[in-house]
Amino acid sequence: MGHTGLGGGHRHGLAEESGFRDMGLKSSSELRLEDRLGKQGEGEWQRLRDNLKQTRPSWLTFLYSASLHSSEVMRQRLEAALQQEGKSLKVLRAESPFQLARLPEVIARPSKSSRSDHCWIEVSGSEAARSDNQFWRLGWQDFLASLQGSFQLAKQHFPGGLIVSALPRIQEQVAEYARELPSQDLLVLEPLPKWLRPRADEPAHRMKESPSHRSAQGQRAPSVAINSRIEPQPPKKAEMNGHAQQLLDQARQLFLKKQFPQARLSCQQALSAFEASSDSPSQARAHYWLARLERASANPALALHHIQLALGARDESLSAERVKWHDLAAQMHLQAGDARQAMKYCRKGVALASRLAQAHPETPSIQRDHAVILSRQADAHLKASDAESALACYRKSLHIRRRLMRKSPRAQTMRDLSYALYVLGQMHLRRGELQEAHKLTEESLFVDRKIIERFGATRPAVRDYAASLHLTAGILDRLGRSEPAKIRRRQAEQLEKRLKG
Repeated sequence: MGHTGLGGGHRHGLAEESGFRDMGLKSSSELRLEDRLGKQGEGEWQRLRDNLKQTRPSWLTFLYSASLHSSEVMRQRLEAALQQEGKSLKVLRAESPFQLARLPEVIARPSKSSRSDHCWIEVSGSEAARSDNQFWRLGWQDFLASLQGSFQLAKQHFPGGLIVSALPRIQEQVAEYARELPSQDLLVLEPLPKWLRPRADEPAHRMKESPSHRSAQGQRAPSVAINSRIEPQPPKKAEMNGHAQQLLDQARQLFLKKQFPQARLSCQQALSAFEASSDSPSQARAHYWLARLERASANPALALHHIQLALGARDESLSAERVKWHDLAAQMHLQAGDARQAMKYCRKGVALASRLAQAHPETPSIQRDHAVILSRQADAHLKASDAESALACYRKSLHIRRRLMRKSPRAQTMRDLSYALYVLGQMHLRRGELQEAHKLTEESLFVDRKIIERFGATRPAVRDYAASLHLTAGILDRLGRSEPAKIRRRQAEQLEKRLKG
């Protein structure tokens, strides 16, 4: 329950939605790059070439280039050198923080038709070259955290290595957020210490190759994915989905154990299999769990992306689950301080939950989800400073929880009821309605005590009981009943000592 206070999209194809550039498509009007790097740049290029020739090369390379020109020249040289050896290079460009945050997911699940030996990730140009705002820092944080989680899977898909071309200023973030990346697999290149701004007629985000450079590389174009989905494979659909479902179940268990990197890997593998079998409902469920994983891993951009993909699935069989997904999206927006967006998801969730609750009045899980989303809508109303609407939603939620408790007095329904009583009591206290607040919090205290008597003094139950004691003590003080208030406060302190011990 956690008595701590009152607060508590549409879908596109992967490449279209994320905006990753297909660097394999060349324009006839592209400018030819002068193939010059300078003394320092030539030395770093040689280091990259020498690394690729080693028996066990470093798999992950960070290319810190303040020069957009030097980054593009090194990419073109690498592309040509690999093609001479019969190898391919996938090139992806992130032009927004959201695209950057999603890149590890893309490289961990490339499409079969565009499998490549190496992958080049370009984040030197466009807004990244000119902006140092908080969104880019969050994008890099999400990228590095997610890359750690999908490192082994990405190595399987790109055995030759991954090259990340970025501006030098991200080096501190790499050191801070990527501590678990294996250092023995890491190579750092710095070809030019100064950013050379492109000419006025040469956009910073599109330093391009000429047609002559393209033709010099031969007929085979670099292997770059436009849509990075795993394509259907021969195994039987039922057999494939059975294995994928096992992976998703495993991911849930790992998530509950807070083993987030392992859970993410299992979930991504399950998602790939569901995509291969075109199982849209299961894909949506996998996205929901990835959203919870990324949120728990403090990757908000990725979490919101996955829950939007989950909600994009329109299959009727998902109706009951979509209530939870709307609730999660609302939670994320409330956490970000965006009451308007949170309310949008709450309204959709409440409308769906109401229809389901009327159609299935005897299904406890559907009734509970209805109560939860109503409570979330109340939180959104409070965030928007609409106390009256919040109060109405909390009361509706409490009414449903009381009915559920009468039908099935289990630990969960009792905790739900105690929480609803506690929150509503807090709200009446803030409005100065002391008698109503006292009545509700005393009932919450009674339910908390019954939970401990029936189901044992678990840490959550004891913690909730102590919180209810503190709240009732504060109300009693304001009612002028100091002696009962002292007794409640002393009981709460004794319980808190037990929790610390």
